[in-house]
Amino acid sequence: LLFKEILNPIYCFEVYSISTWLAIGYIEYSIAILLLTIFSVLATIYLLRKQSVKLRHMVESHNNVMVSVLQKNGVVKEVESKYLVPGDVLIISEKKFYLPCDALLITGGCVTNEGMLTGESVPVTKVPLPNVDNGIPWKLHSGENYRAHMLYCGTEVIKTKLPPEGFVKALVLKTGFNTAKGDLISSILYPKPVNFKLHNEVLKAITGLVVLSVAGVIYSVVIYSLNGATAKDLVINSLLMATVAIPASLPPALTTCTLYSQTRLKKQGIFCISPQRIIVCGQLNLVCFDKVCFISLQYCYTFSNPKDINMV
Repeated sequence: LLFKEILNPIYCFEVYSISTWLAIGYIEYSIAILLLTIFSVLATIYLLRKQSVKLRHMVESHNNVMVSVLQKNGVVKEVESKYLVPGDVLIISEKKFYLPCDALLITGGCVTNEGMLTGESVPVTKVPLPNVDNGIPWKLHSGENYRAHMLYCGTEVIKTKLPPEGFVKALVLKTGFNTAKGDLISSILYPKPVNFKLHNEVLKAITGLVVLSVAGVIYSVVIYSLNGATAKDLVINSLLMATVAIPASLPPALTTCTLYSQTRLKKQGIFCISPQRIIVCGQLNLVCFDKVCFISLQYCYTFSNPKDINMV
């Protein structure tokens, strides 16, 4: 996290600017900017690390549970879910619990709550896979209805239906980051880079400032040369002119604002391990959901007129 933060091109340019100012005796302002930068970088790393660890503990708390596994000799053994491997036969208990793996229901039936994983508000009924004994791959003879036999990691089993043989059994297919929940957690921890229009505009603005800075360097070299300045003064003033491309106080100021936003989000129970997305979120004026939830709606929209509900 430290190297990812300090190797940002803007911070590299800031190091150059502060070094130049210290070389010409511009001490007070340079130290102030340096201290502000160090504080903002350390605070960012601290918050990111703290929220990442908390997210990891939340994931572990759901996955580290005791489950019943049916062994080949017919004995049911209690094991920790972290020791499950694909091919194990899982016994689904009658009590409510969160599934620690992706599994295929082979006997019995159950009802699951997939709201945590998919946002589906209605409980989903799962049925056992038919024709278990044939040699055809199960997805082929299940067709498009294969999801009706799948139990996904992170979903809650809220009800089971015992078969005549006595146990509700499921075959473990995937564990860890290979599961549907693991894929979701992985996308949160390591989000794909997104090319926003805002970033392109910022790059254009920085490019324009750099061009102006280069023009200023050329102008200063010409003027100081005509006035008979020494080589030392010529070099120092040229380097100093290059520091005006980006205000040195801008990066720590933006970081401080982002930190404040992160703190406010944290008070609302919202994790953010990619702070640069917060600035982009400020550009949003429309959010679309594929499911309606009026419980959440009352927290994000204030209705001044009952007709507004129809509009939303």
